[in-house]
Amino acid sequence: MLISNGDMEKRPVRLLSKEYKKVKKLYESAFPAYERLPYLPLVLLATRKNTHFDAYYDGDTFCGFTYSVMSKEAVYILFLAVNDVHRGKGYGSAILEDFKERAGQRALVLTIEPLESDAKNYDERLKRLTFYERNGFKATPYTYHEGKEYYTVLATHDHLDEKELETLFKRAICYMVPVKLTK
Repeated sequence: MLISNGDMEKRPVRLLSKEYKKVKKLYESAFPAYERLPYLPLVLLATRKNTHFDAYYDGDTFCGFTYSVMSKEAVYILFLAVNDVHRGKGYGSAILEDFKERAGQRALVLTIEPLESDAKNYDERLKRLTFYERNGFKATPYTYHEGKEYYTVLATHDHLDEKELETLFKRAICYMVPVKLTK
């Protein structure tokens, strides 16, 4: 399936698919262990209705992947990663444009590490926030708590139903770890 810019194709990540190993390698390098969920269950859970695990290609070139869960009100992008060698070429923005088209009137929602000036990767966090803001996301008043970790919630819409959002977050990780949303 070609995405909006006509140059990229998305392919579902499934057990034993050609994409399985490529995506796993990027998943493990792009996200620290404490932020990752077990890979095999993610792949298996992606067979659920409204759950999507997709690899993105530009021709034969593997560019990145996303893992998302959709509800009537929102699309939660749990993981989005662009291959290091292809960053800065517009692939991340093209992927987000594809999500905007598929979401229709629904809000796009994602979480990022909070901007803390003493964080070792502060510059990376700032760059990530700037990228998402350039692509239409804004910080919400919500903080997402997953186990001992917490994240800033970004969304494309101003008004989100807190209960709906928390349910979507829990469903996305299949209740594998405790999740809470706070203001």
